[in-house]
Amino acid sequence: MEDKKKKKKSRKHHFFLWFFSAVTLLLLLLILSYWKTNFVSKTVEKYLNRTFAAHGTISYREIGGNLINEFIIRDAEVNLNNGDSLRAKQIRLNYNLLPLILGDLDVQSLLVDSLVLNFKSRESGKNTAKSSASSSPFSFINKIDLQKILQNIPEFNLKKLQINNGSVSFGRDGPSFSKIYFGISGKKSSQYFNADISNLSAYWIGKNIIIADTRGSMEADKDSILLRDFRIKTGKSFADVNLRYLSGDIAKLQADVAKFRFDFDEWGIPAFKKQYKSGYISGALALQGDTLLMKLKGKTMGRLSGIELSEFNFDADVETQKIRFNALDLRTDRQEASFEGYYGFNKELKGRIDFDNINIKTFTDKSIETALHGRLNLALDLKKGEKINGSVDLNINRSRLAALKIDSLHFAALLANDAYSIIEPSFMKVAPGSRFIVSGSIVDTTISLNLETKNNDLSA
Repeated sequence: MEDKKKKKKSRKHHFFLWFFSAVTLLLLLLILSYWKTNFVSKTVEKYLNRTFAAHGTISYREIGGNLINEFIIRDAEVNLNNGDSLRAKQIRLNYNLLPLILGDLDVQSLLVDSLVLNFKSRESGKNTAKSSASSSPFSFINKIDLQKILQNIPEFNLKKLQINNGSVSFGRDGPSFSKIYFGISGKKSSQYFNADISNLSAYWIGKNIIIADTRGSMEADKDSILLRDFRIKTGKSFADVNLRYLSGDIAKLQADVAKFRFDFDEWGIPAFKKQYKSGYISGALALQGDTLLMKLKGKTMGRLSGIELSEFNFDADVETQKIRFNALDLRTDRQEASFEGYYGFNKELKGRIDFDNINIKTFTDKSIETALHGRLNLALDLKKGEKINGSVDLNINRSRLAALKIDSLHFAALLANDAYSIIEPSFMKVAPGSRFIVSGSIVDTTISLNLETKNNDLSA
């Protein structure tokens, strides 16, 4: 009997001990949970405020999540000192707890929903290039201040960042994008930035262009920018780019476009929309140099104004005052043309065009059939808003103009205020014994020609 009482008493003792331990453990867990939640929340808040203190202000509705390895910031808004702003409906971070306890944030992944970025319109900065480079179309590369750009980017170390349904606007007159989705990983320190971008897609508002599957790697410091294996892709166009930029008093740029396709109809270039409808150009490009001299090379093909181009290749030097074409070759349907010369930024064009088997019908609405072989030398002043002035010198040989066979033709003319004066030695030879000396003028649509011949054998 006594043994039964002892056993019963022992069971009660164990029950109370278990109950007390369970209650104590529960209280400890509640206290720890409250402490952890409050501590982590405050630590995160301090980290965010410290990170953005030098750049602007941050506000949010709440910080939630399990807070052991994840927290969620809801209705976040960042206003930078330069006028730019950022808003997000929800920011979800996965992190390591230990670094956070030590006052740092080691982010494993970051997911941002409904991100809205607004960049304030800014006036163009002063050109820091030397005055001799001020006329170069590449002078803009001297305006890139990498040190300032790096200072405006908060420091981070991200193994994964995912943006879902974001939008960006670049000032009142700049481009705007919506439906932005992409992934990125990378690191930003005070003097260095690197990022790997994947699966970037967006909609370019106003252009009706869909950006799809853009990806690549980027590195930058205060002296250089490097793009590696970068693919930019839209619905009908794409480019595979490697680029290196070096800052300095005279900035340097090197870009290799291993493969590209540009669809004129998709981009709807206003100046070319009519004549380039359903047209494209594709191939490879290379660019290397600085604001004083930039070398361009291209090997391309395509379709322009319904004309199929089997080759459109060029080798050019962009100088401070002009573009010098060392070679510009065009081939289509057994027709060939090449240009060597220069185009000055003061609207001056000078050079030589060699052509072979050219059919005017291919390039114009005229029904006349031709097979022209020869050379055209020209020196023209094409200043905007003014009449064309200059000179042309045309030599044609062994050619055909409709049913008329031309043995040789030399046409020299002076242009003044859009009027052509045909000068000596201009002539046309249709057969070995048949030669006509030509003179006269062309004003608007009025043509006045004088043909002079002596002892011609027209039967030839």
